[in-house]
Amino acid sequence: MNNRILPSLDEFKYQAKELKKSENYERLGHAQNALAQKYGFISYQAILPNLKAIVENNNDLVKGLELPSFAGIKSPKLGSQFASFISFCFGHKPTPNKNNKQFEYTIDLTKITKNEDAQNFFYTLVLKTSEINTMLQVSFFAEIYNDYGNLYLKTPFEITYPFGKKRELLKGVFDEDVITLILSIKAKNK
Repeated sequence: MNNRILPSLDEFKYQAKELKKSENYERLGHAQNALAQKYGFISYQAILPNLKAIVENNNDLVKGLELPSFAGIKSPKLGSQFASFISFCFGHKPTPNKNNKQFEYTIDLTKITKNEDAQNFFYTLVLKTSEINTMLQVSFFAEIYNDYGNLYLKTPFEITYPFGKKRELLKGVFDEDVITLILSIKAKNK
């Protein structure tokens, strides 16, 4: 599987419709093929099983995910990969610590994998997870920095792995190296 953040099937269809309008494609199928190529696949038919796998293999994690809202404003909808990552680490209803405590986590990227693409993808996943809700609510990761291969995270949310560290829940959504990185997040100083 490509180490690219793929959209959900619905998001892909929406992006293809927008691309059809903006690039004046005669048919939606042409826009879908062009968009699939932007994601590194030869055609829409080639990317389709990957888009379906994100939904089908991960329904248990994504279904019912509720993010905290702010001042009555509903939190934004997350793509399947972000939702999968959040649900797997924090549960379906992640809530920030009431005492404003910041949980600190670390991960040694250099010991886990030499796959630089997987490291970059994981880092991007964490950054995008942090950015995706910053405007409306508490960010998942208040601080993220990479220091000589050690990735440090500070968050008002506690990572609990509520489903347990079951690799099979993440298969079809992330490749094996990225799953290893997700399962290797450790509380700092423990």
